[in-house]
Amino acid sequence: MAINKEPTTSSKYRALDELLIARIARAPAAFAQLQHDQIMAAAEPFTVLDRYGAKGPTWRILDRRLQALRKQDRIEHVKGLWCIKGTGRLL
Repeated sequence: MAINKEPTTSSKYRALDELLIARIARAPAAFAQLQHDQIMAAAEPFTVLDRYGAKGPTWRILDRRLQALRKQDRIEHVKGLWCIKGTGRLL
């Protein structure tokens, strides 16, 4: 039986994940380099209110999606940079 390596991303995060993958595919990027307007705007709707009514930081959503993509074997973190899985050895 073959193992299915297809991404299992829910449609809820698909647009955000595609932006992250597209940015990382252009060139390996540090976490701070991924925090630009377009990606952060896509992550903003997923921030939740805490018990005091304040929204949590958007960078946490970004970090969670990066970790989810890493667990799906789509990206990896090598030498402080996020890169497409398998290309990290070229850094």
